[in-house]
Amino acid sequence: MANIKISDKLGVTLLTTPSGPGSGISKYFTGNTAAFVASAQLATALNKPVGSLTAAPLGLGMTFASDGTFGTTGVEWQFSAGAQVTVQATQAANQVPGDDVFQNPITVEAGKTLVAATFTPSLSVGLSEGIGNLQFGFTAGGSVAFRAGRLIDLAGGAGPKLGEALQSLLSSAIVPANVLDLATMLEGDLGSVSGAGTLQFSASFDIAQAFNPAASPALAFAKGKVALKAGASLEVGARVKLTGNYQIRVRKLPGGKVRLGYYKMADSQFQFDVTASAGVSATAGKTELVAKLMGLLGTVKASEISQVETGLSEEQVDELRAAVEASLSRSLAVSLAGSFATSNAKTSMFEYEFELSQLDAAGVSALNEALAGDLSALTSRPSSALPAGVQMLVSELEAVKKRKTVWKINLLGIVNVLTVSELIVRGRTLFNAETGELVVTDSVTAKKLRVETRPLEAGTKKLHKLLMQSLVITAAYRASGAQKLDASLSGSMSYFEQDANANRQKIGDYLDNFVGLQLISAAGKTAFLTSSFRGRASVFIDATFLEADFATMFFDPAGQPRDLDFYDTIGRNAIANLIQPGDENDFRRQPMLLGNKASDKLWKQMSEAGPPSFPVTLPPPLNSGTQLAIIRHDYIVIKWWAESMAQAAQAVCDMRKFVAANGQSAEELRNDKKFNKVREDLTNALKDVVNDALPDFLDAWGVLVMDAAAGRQGKLNGVLI
Repeated sequence: MANIKISDKLGVTLLTTPSGPGSGISKYFTGNTAAFVASAQLATALNKPVGSLTAAPLGLGMTFASDGTFGTTGVEWQFSAGAQVTVQATQAANQVPGDDVFQNPITVEAGKTLVAATFTPSLSVGLSEGIGNLQFGFTAGGSVAFRAGRLIDLAGGAGPKLGEALQSLLSSAIVPANVLDLATMLEGDLGSVSGAGTLQFSASFDIAQAFNPAASPALAFAKGKVALKAGASLEVGARVKLTGNYQIRVRKLPGGKVRLGYYKMADSQFQFDVTASAGVSATAGKTELVAKLMGLLGTVKASEISQVETGLSEEQVDELRAAVEASLSRSLAVSLAGSFATSNAKTSMFEYEFELSQLDAAGVSALNEALAGDLSALTSRPSSALPAGVQMLVSELEAVKKRKTVWKINLLGIVNVLTVSELIVRGRTLFNAETGELVVTDSVTAKKLRVETRPLEAGTKKLHKLLMQSLVITAAYRASGAQKLDASLSGSMSYFEQDANANRQKIGDYLDNFVGLQLISAAGKTAFLTSSFRGRASVFIDATFLEADFATMFFDPAGQPRDLDFYDTIGRNAIANLIQPGDENDFRRQPMLLGNKASDKLWKQMSEAGPPSFPVTLPPPLNSGTQLAIIRHDYIVIKWWAESMAQAAQAVCDMRKFVAANGQSAEELRNDKKFNKVREDLTNALKDVVNDALPDFLDAWGVLVMDAAAGRQGKLNGVLI
């Protein structure tokens, strides 16, 4: 424990004070003396009443007189001679400076002044753990701002001199390292640490399953009824690491209570590393593991569990478990990132109140662990079941739980093989490392989707393209009545893109997807772009369709099949909606503007001439270089989709007519030769949809056109982070 001494630049001692009992400032300094050199401004201010001082820093405050360390065994914060210590005096009705960047700044109450000292040492490198006493989860090698503040009662006057206030502050104020430190705080005392690091917490999350039962382009269709019910909710436990810039702040309240809060730095982002559990112990046998996994995937039939257990080796079951847990982990990470990124600017991430005299052993342990950077003992319990003396005030996790995390399970091929168990045995289970979606599909499709160097991962762009193909095929089969599915089961497709260093143009492009889907207005986009942006950005859009929506995709209100012009128009309009006037690529709008005579004429000429003639058909500068390549790409995508949908619509119509004329359901007609011939014709009509030459889509065009074909009745979900 060190004594405190402040000298001026000539070495004249201005203030000395012995450390008080339990002093956080001196308790953690090594050596006998914590020596400081005061700036000229501070030296002058020491004899002034605290109530007469300004809120601005008093010059540089003071500096450390020599090199030293601050910390505990195994955790040392290093400072060097000349390192700055800021001294501030904040008057009544003013906010404590610096806290606004971490949200929820404290306002000093009437008749009082808050005197605070802040210094910024660096944490020694080589520490193996990010969590430890006096480390607060902050990163080794980085710097953290330690602050201790004391509320001074002016007692109707200007209060004591700054020198006296500093003696009180430096001798007995605390650094919030453990419950013993907090117990020595005086009412109104403030302590905080701010920097970059990793917080940990554990929690149970209610996960909503969202099945996407789809056809696989690689498999023939089976006769019968798909054995799948709409998804239920699951409770999944997870361990979470949150990495970014944050502040841990404690404040002593009346009655011996302490408020502990965790605040995010404004305009910063968090990275989330989530480890979810399938809820099976490491010693579980193959039967127990398979039963649990199959339950997560929507089936609990003993026959299906037995089929998977028999059909898969233990190594394959382990791969299945790994893919499921990785998918759940990433889905939770995406959900948490979205919630924390969009939380209200005046809301802390976590905030708890501790009544120190009421804490039992569990409460003391939870508080000490939370101060060390691990909130698991608090977040793993419901707010109503916290240890004695502990009250939750704010938890961003509650918002995540209330909103529910959606776990999307793409069953690509269940329409072909009818059961989840058969699809698993005959195929592979992958996950999308960016969105968290699980993909259970046949082996042929899995090979096309798989990231070569990471065998459990499905490539995002490859999956996006395949989901578009599968949705067209699946929609046609469901609208035709060729196969029976539970009417409550929806079909869906999604779009995801991210940029590690997004600029304003990229954010504008992402927002164009929202404008095109009518999730926001063009004015809303403009207003959003008045903000500043930096760092990573991502956009996720998902469209979900029900049974009636599939019919609308292929039939007009009079029950007639949609024609090529209908889909052509939708495709063009989607491009025009995605590319707003003034955008970097607004030349793409030129052939796409519906009702514009010049645009309609140009599109007609393009359709008649075909892509090889575009250098002649298109006007300059669209007829050469990058602009020609992009216009040609747009045209090919629109024509592929429009022609595929028009062919499918006619085949769907033929199937519906046949089923209606026979007065029987598809299930009843499954062995009828004529029915199977019409069904085969439907399959042949969809061959173009599975053409491997299908180009990639730009932006969320695929989502826009399928939603427009469904009469904009799809359920849309869009998130921009």
